[in-house]
Amino acid sequence: MCPPIRQNALFLESVSQLDIKIKTDQDVETSFDQMYGVMTSLLDQHYPKREITVTSNDPRFVTPAAKVLLQRKNRLM
Repeated sequence: MCPPIRQNALFLESVSQLDIKIKTDQDVETSFDQMYGVMTSLLDQHYPKREITVTSNDPRFVTPAAKVLLQRKNRLM
């Protein structure tokens, strides 16, 4: 996993190199579906989904979002 700043830079570089061509003979829905597919694949490539496990041993206030922040803090320390 690369650092967030590098991850963002790689994503922006990929987006800047995109050349989306819209065919005028297609209907709007088909064109949108193609563009949406390209964009979601780029997001999935650069920002993959992560799984956070909250167990019964964790305090009640530890939500998945709080656990991510705690993991980031621990990694930085």
